[in-house]
Amino acid sequence: MVTTFRQKWCEHEQKYVLAKSDEVWHYLHGLISIGTFGLWLPVWLVLALRADARYFCPECGRPTREPEQSANPEPRTKFRPVKAPTERRRPGK
Repeated sequence: MVTTFRQKWCEHEQKYVLAKSDEVWHYLHGLISIGTFGLWLPVWLVLALRADARYFCPECGRPTREPEQSANPEPRTKFRPVKAPTERRRPGK
């Protein structure tokens, strides 16, 4: 299993969290199955069926969502308005 982390929105905590997911590394299990002439296939099947590819909040343990699916997520970055650049006069002109 491979543990991956991504920034996701937690509805319960009402904030972005670094969510955790345990995923099966299928390439490795495929190579092991080939190397053992298929004897590893039942193990791979059990791991693949038990794996949950959802991301969970590390604080509350509940499943997280993508930002687009949540009700009112906070923006990831807050932008401030920028003034348009003005022309600068070079000395001597």
